[in-house]
Amino acid sequence: MDEQDIEKLLTKFDSLSVETLKISQDDFSLEFNKAKTKNESKDIETTVAASVETKKEINVDSNSDVIKSPLVGVLYLSPSPDEKPFKKIGDHVKKGEVVCVVEAMKMFNEVKSDTSGVIEDVLVDDCTMVEFDQPIFKISKGDSNDN
Repeated sequence: MDEQDIEKLLTKFDSLSVETLKISQDDFSLEFNKAKTKNESKDIETTVAASVETKKEINVDSNSDVIKSPLVGVLYLSPSPDEKPFKKIGDHVKKGEVVCVVEAMKMFNEVKSDTSGVIEDVLVDDCTMVEFDQPIFKISKGDSNDN
């Protein structure tokens, strides 16, 4: 699907009365959402989220673990766009430490590590949709202290 196809879909979506449209094909996923704004004119704001879902092979053994998304929503790796990420590859993480946030229904939910170790891999891109129980980080458990 190229940019022109996406523009045609967006134009068609704007003319429809549906609020959400999601299209998936192979490893490509495209989602359109309409949400009413809070101003008096009741304008319709169309937000578009397009992401290519990566299908990374995740090998977890006794020395590694994964942190998974606790809910469906948009994942943010940093507290705000102009700040550093909570955690990146090579960073130490302690059990209970915030590693990212997931926005769902306009609420930001902290995702905390359920294990201690070192971030070995970030399995999703910033500002992308994640599903419930989707792996977000791969953790190497052997290189950190639980202090």
